[in-house]
Amino acid sequence: MIGRRPILAIGLLALIAPGAAWAQRARSKVGVVVPSSPLAFLDAFQVRLNQMGWREGINLELFVADAQGDPAALPKAVSAMISFAPDVIVSASNRSHIALRDAITTIPIVAVAALDPVRLGLSQSLSRPSRNFTGTIGFIEELMGKRVELLREALPRAKRIGLLLDPSNPAFPETHGAAAGAARQFGLSLVVLGYGTSAEVLPAVDRARNESLDAVIVVPDAMAVPVMTEIIEKFDSFGLPTLGFDPRDMPFGATFVLGGDRAALWRDAAVTVDRILRGSAVADLPFSRPTKVFTGVNLRAARRLGIDVRLSIVARADEVIE
Repeated sequence: MIGRRPILAIGLLALIAPGAAWAQRARSKVGVVVPSSPLAFLDAFQVRLNQMGWREGINLELFVADAQGDPAALPKAVSAMISFAPDVIVSASNRSHIALRDAITTIPIVAVAALDPVRLGLSQSLSRPSRNFTGTIGFIEELMGKRVELLREALPRAKRIGLLLDPSNPAFPETHGAAAGAARQFGLSLVVLGYGTSAEVLPAVDRARNESLDAVIVVPDAMAVPVMTEIIEKFDSFGLPTLGFDPRDMPFGATFVLGGDRAALWRDAAVTVDRILRGSAVADLPFSRPTKVFTGVNLRAARRLGIDVRLSIVARADEVIE
């Protein structure tokens, strides 16, 4: 595994600098812009690079700019990335995709789980990227409806479903629209538990106590991910089952999970970075869409909440926590 480096705080920006002195730059330079830390998926990215022969301090210089959950810090992160002058950049969120789009037009950029590359202005084509962006497309409309459907199947008496997320996130219209449409289809009320800053995340969770909710869909926004354990523990203490997006939400205590494996998307990003560093042009690297959907059931959490999960749901799950 590529070694981690100490985090150097610069205001609201944190930089993970490589161990080698600046004067001893590695042959290839890779930059990563992340919205918040810790970002566990970065480990998968680093491991995959290492497996393909890229070793920090030998033939790789890695630089990570972290906005620490504050969207207002992204311009500073992008500025630091421009100063680093990498050969390729990996962007971790829709907000960072947009910030990089507006600031950089020549350096190849690999977007991880982009909402809609065309709508975001990253490219005019998915099959043949027209700008300096390529990467993976995230599940939005397709899975939000299925998440609501899963909760309806698991909780047939449910009437009100909460949606914890940041309404200012670029993905909000699609996320909320798809969830609201599915809720109407199943006769459910959808309640938005919104926040705008990192400090507002847990207070938004607390508001659920007064909303007579039956379950909550937890959207893994950049400001929520660092406190995901606290989020799920709070909902659990309120007697509310939760539905997460990623397999990593299972150990946190999420009752259900339905989504893509984000670690796999980061491994895919490493493969794309490798191809670019070896000479491939962005125009020859189409945007890809994940094909694997993960379903998880945490029976331990369900029993604690008094939920008898149907065998049909358990039977089709990829992972079951007993």
